[in-house]
Amino acid sequence: ALCWQSGSTLLGQTANGWGEIWQQRMSIGQARLDEAFKLAESGKASEALARIDAIISSNPDNWRAHFLKAAVLVLVKRQDDALQQIDESIKLARKSNVSYSLLGQLYSSKARTCIDAHHYDDARKSLDSAVHVDPSDTTSMNDLAWLLATAPDFRVRNPHRAVSLAQKCCGLNHWTDRKSTRLNSSH
Repeated sequence: ALCWQSGSTLLGQTANGWGEIWQQRMSIGQARLDEAFKLAESGKASEALARIDAIISSNPDNWRAHFLKAAVLVLVKRQDDALQQIDESIKLARKSNVSYSLLGQLYSSKARTCIDAHHYDDARKSLDSAVHVDPSDTTSMNDLAWLLATAPDFRVRNPHRAVSLAQKCCGLNHWTDRKSTRLNSSH
């Protein structure tokens, strides 16, 4: 499956890299989105983008199509264009009243793309938004803690907040989730 990953694997991934976002694609243009996804998966990004653009033209309010376009744009190393599409996807998803969990995952996806583009402050803001809309999402909370502890841009780093978030995350997981304890285990 397509997934956004930081080259330095700063952030954790949900199952298959998509989580609930891809599971929620079951509406307008389902078959056409699946076709575009398969094209992108097989390395035919230009064809995939053309199909996605056709879906967006027929239904510009389809947040899923904008999200898929962002994923394909990431594959072809057009992060700035991908970020515009993710922002549009988030805006439309908010209008569609998606779950807080799903909205948080969209923000986390944006953060991964920001990291790939070396926009660390924007990544922090996106992860802050993810944690704000879904404070029970320990993956986004852990990712934010990790970013605050390890960001290459020292202006983004905040070690005290990183430790605080890591401890909160571990507490929410009852100190059992290995991924959530990776930052805290160094103390």
